[in-house]
Amino acid sequence: MNFVLPPRPGGSGRVIQEGSLVIVFLHHDELAHVYIRAHQILNNKWGNFHHDDVLGKEFGCQWKSRTGRGWVHALEPTPELWARALPHRTQIV
Repeated sequence: MNFVLPPRPGGSGRVIQEGSLVIVFLHHDELAHVYIRAHQILNNKWGNFHHDDVLGKEFGCQWKSRTGRGWVHALEPTPELWARALPHRTQIV
């Protein structure tokens, strides 16, 4: 995983491809992560998000649910977002 790839020349950012790690911005305090695969679906309380709908779009795009219930943002992973998206558990010493 390379967090420091520069943007494409002539473009505003990188494009989501199959196998890309995407940080899904669900709510101001809720993030998830998903690897994009063709013909796969991300299900949550805001609807069903088909991976095919976001393939070829740039990171940061709005990913709309096919059920019409809502949308999320497909963000490019950064070290800060990656740390927030991972589940944290309490460590007992």
